[in-house]
Amino acid sequence: MTKSLCTVVMPTRDCLSYLKKSIPTIYAQDAGPIEIIVVDDGSRDGSLDYLYKCARMDPDFVVLETGGIGPGRARNAAIAKARGELIAFLDADDLWLEGKLARQLAFHSVNPEIGLSFCDYTAFTTEATVPGSCFSYWNVRFSEAKAAGYHALDGAEAVFLSHNIVGTSAVVAKRELLQNANGFLTDLQSATDWDMWLKLAAMAPVGISAEIGMLYLMRTGSVTQNRQNRIDAMETIVSRYRGRREVPMRRAVRLAEANIAIARAEYDVEAGRPFSSMRHFGAALSRRPDRRTFRAAGQALFDGLAETLWRKRVA
Repeated sequence: MTKSLCTVVMPTRDCLSYLKKSIPTIYAQDAGPIEIIVVDDGSRDGSLDYLYKCARMDPDFVVLETGGIGPGRARNAAIAKARGELIAFLDADDLWLEGKLARQLAFHSVNPEIGLSFCDYTAFTTEATVPGSCFSYWNVRFSEAKAAGYHALDGAEAVFLSHNIVGTSAVVAKRELLQNANGFLTDLQSATDWDMWLKLAAMAPVGISAEIGMLYLMRTGSVTQNRQNRIDAMETIVSRYRGRREVPMRRAVRLAEANIAIARAEYDVEAGRPFSSMRHFGAALSRRPDRRTFRAAGQALFDGLAETLWRKRVA
C-alpha cells in the first residue's frame, strides 16, 4: 500500500445503489495517493460483494465488516485502521464535487496548524436538488464564509455551537486530533458529528470555504423519525457549555437553545400539537428574535393548524 496523505472514511449499511454513485466521486478528486476505508455495518443488499470488487481493483481500498454497531462506532473503527495523516469523511449516500478534496488537502498542506476544514454544501433528494446551500439556510454572515477559497475561521467553537453548518461529508480532519478526542461518542443516539466538530474546534484552528464541494442526500421520512433523538442529543451537548462565561460562548449557548426550542416546536407541529408548539416557538423567539425564527414559527404553525383542521374535518 502506498503512503497516503489522506484516508477517506465511509460507513455504510444497505446503501448499494448509493455506493455506486458516491465511490466514483472519490476517484474523481485527483488529490494524490488516497486510502479508502469503507465500513460495511451489516448490509444485506449485496454491498459487500460490490465493495470487495472495488478492493480487488485498488490495493488502497480497504473493507471493514462490522455487525450493526452504528455510524459513530463504524467511523471510529476506520479511524483506528487509517494510515493517512488526514481523514476525509464521506457518507455512502452523499457525493463529492470534482476538486473538493484536492482543494482541502492543499489548504492543509500549507496550513499544518489547521485541525479541521469544511466547505459549504447543497442538499438534494432522490427527485431534485434543494434550492440554496447550508450557509445560505443559516444566513451565515462571518466574512471567512464569503471569501473565495479556504480561510481560518475565527471563534470556530462558538460558531459551531450556534450554527449547525458543518456537514460530515464536507470535513477533513487530522487523524491525531480525532484520536485525542477519543473518537465519536457512542452513547448519543444522534448529533455525534456535531459533538466531534465542537471538540476539534476547541483543540485546533479551523478552516472554512464557501465553495460548494458536496451534495448531501435528504432521505424522505428520516427527519421526523429521528427528531426526538436529535433533540435529546442537542440538549445533552449544549448543557456542557452552559457554564462558559466568555461572551461569544454565552451568546452561542443562547442561539443553540433557540435551535433546540425550534426543533421541539417543529416536533410538536408534526405530532399534531400546534398549540403546544407555540410555547417552544416563544422560547426560541426570546433567545433569537430574528427573521428566520419568525418565519419558521409562522410556517410551522400554519402547517400544523391546517393539519389539525383537516383531521377534525375527516374525523
